[in-house]
Amino acid sequence: MFRGASIVTENLNLDEILELSYVSKVWHNEVIQLEPGVKAGLADEAAAVAYSSHNSTGVNKLHDQGIYGKGVIVGVVDTGIAYRHPALGGGFGPGFKVAAGYDFYGNGNGPPRVPDNDPDDQQGHGTHVAGIIAGKNSYWTGVAPEATLYAYKVFDQAAGTDTATLIDSFLKAYSDGVDIISASIGGTNGWANNAWAEVASRLVEEGVVVVISAGNSGAAGPVYGSSGSSGKNVLAVASVETEVFPASPFRATFKLDGKSNTTTLGYLPSTDYFPPTVKDWPIVALNLDTTAAADGCTPYPAGTPRLDGKVALVRRGTCSFTIKQQNLAAIGAKYILIYNTPTGALVTPSTTDFNSLIALITAKAGEAIVNTIKAGGNVTADFSVNPEQVVGLDYPAGGRPNVRGIS
Repeated sequence: MFRGASIVTENLNLDEILELSYVSKVWHNEVIQLEPGVKAGLADEAAAVAYSSHNSTGVNKLHDQGIYGKGVIVGVVDTGIAYRHPALGGGFGPGFKVAAGYDFYGNGNGPPRVPDNDPDDQQGHGTHVAGIIAGKNSYWTGVAPEATLYAYKVFDQAAGTDTATLIDSFLKAYSDGVDIISASIGGTNGWANNAWAEVASRLVEEGVVVVISAGNSGAAGPVYGSSGSSGKNVLAVASVETEVFPASPFRATFKLDGKSNTTTLGYLPSTDYFPPTVKDWPIVALNLDTTAAADGCTPYPAGTPRLDGKVALVRRGTCSFTIKQQNLAAIGAKYILIYNTPTGALVTPSTTDFNSLIALITAKAGEAIVNTIKAGGNVTADFSVNPEQVVGLDYPAGGRPNVRGIS
């Protein structure tokens, strides 16, 4: 038998009540939440959101004020710029977005160097950086799309450059009158008195804004600095994993208990987008246990229903993406969604089999689909939406220092 009372007090805490001679035990009155049943509305929790990398950096606030970099010249010290790209102006020279520059290496693959006045990119990294700074098309707007770019190419097709070339490029950028020098380059150093850092520091004193990557050495700790970025008053820029991950969209329609709910989900395709002909196809999960780590890792037994004309859904884990893909393809699956584990990194799924297409979706999206099917409902997929109209996915690993990539 239990003898007790429920009380409310503003004067005594739990320990003070226990000190009373006539009290033997005290518990807090806990709030207990009702466990909801599975409904189609759960799809909303997995829905993709509008995506813009500028929200996390604050650049969107400048754009809201109409600040887009007009009149500013940014010198990009990198692998060059593929200036023919329409998002970067489509040409080179006065009047174009990429208005000037210099190639310190030439187009070879190591010595001898043959410098010239054409800083066309042969590797892609500098073009990527330039796109972040000032690119613009119907899907993407860079940080400063109205800025003018000068390209300083300090790499040929080989992997490396050297301090002397970096210093030469900085001095030429200064003599060309740039307002900002940006270099997503560096080596593990951390000392402000290395030669490149010294030059960078002195250019800052001359009024040039110098931005150099702090490196992608997050695993080594926050004070693991890079060479040029260690200069005095140089802006050292590192990067962290995004909290909203960019992905291609598709529509999913959840039907349960006579109700229908269509929402937009995001997917990360392996080798190609799912074609627009995949429209209103049912999504089928052969395993309704969302904790089964080895889902799809062994061949499906004889008699397993065929998946022709259906989008297969399988959980990530235990074996490779390719093995899951091949086991599902063996029973007719041509388009396969692999839903992430709750703590797994969002990645483009790798594969060595190109006879079918695979893509990664979030754990929430996969679980919402499985739970709807488990409750007796069904889910259909529509990939006819524009795959390049990027949406955002919640990324639990966001905020961690990057250990690779562009800073």
